Amino acid sequence: MKIIFIILIVFCSSCLSRQDRNIVNVENIENKIFEGMLKKKLIEKIGYPKDSVISERLEEGNYIYIYETNDFTGYTLKIWFDNNKVSHYRID
Repeated sequence: MKIIFIILIVFCSSCLSRQDRNIVNVENIENKIFEGMLKKKLIEKIGYPKDSVISERLEEGNYIYIYETNDFTGYTLKIWFDNNKVSHYRID
């Protein structure tokens, strides 16, 4: 019985640690993110992104942060930066 209890505790704790990692609540996102916001403040507010990509369309040095969203649609929150400041964002 102790072995089953220990296995259950390990299983539950491992599931809980992954829950909500890199997931952003996009409800009222316009109140959390704004153009001109510093990258450091963005990370403090909504956390580290799931992924980051250097933008090929924009000038060198610009990049995109990609976050999973909490709305179960499979959409992602994408945030574009220009000189470490948010230039624009969208959910797609």
